[in-house]
Amino acid sequence: DDMADDGRIFAKVKGNPSVFTIDAAVMSLLPEFQDDFREYRLYTQERIKNLSAVHYKDPSSDFRLELDKRQGWVLVDPAHDDTDQATVNAYIALMLGMVGTEFVEADEATTLERENIVLTFEYADGSPSTNIALGGPVPDADPPMLYARQDIGTLVKIPTHNYRFLHATPYTF
Repeated sequence: DDMADDGRIFAKVKGNPSVFTIDAAVMSLLPEFQDDFREYRLYTQERIKNLSAVHYKDPSSDFRLELDKRQGWVLVDPAHDDTDQATVNAYIALMLGMVGTEFVEADEATTLERENIVLTFEYADGSPSTNIALGGPVPDADPPMLYARQDIGTLVKIPTHNYRFLHATPYTF
């Protein structure tokens, strides 16, 4: 029997022989499925404050933004003198909030091979760069979805409307 006389449930910490009771309501707070423990955000890093550069690439645009300590974000490739800080920050904030709706097995996402948008992130502390990518459409998805790769390499599906939020040109900034 998993229940104590007072309606609480028995619990034990792995590696410790002691048994104790906890309120049964705790069970409703625990995830039910394995995927409940997984991260759905496209950008999963906690190092956003350490971000030093963003490289954007799609079939028609290729540019790089770098964070300068005095000027803030600067479009360096192609070079541009007047980068709109609010627009860059809003773009990064939008990207940080993007989440997948479900996880995908690698063999299903064949259209991710033609990556439509790739964002590569570099860090001031010299940590390895990371990237996220948006790929092609998910066949027969309703509502319409795209394949995407999280910065940790996991494949997810995201709503198609996210493409217009991530799509940019140097003139966006």
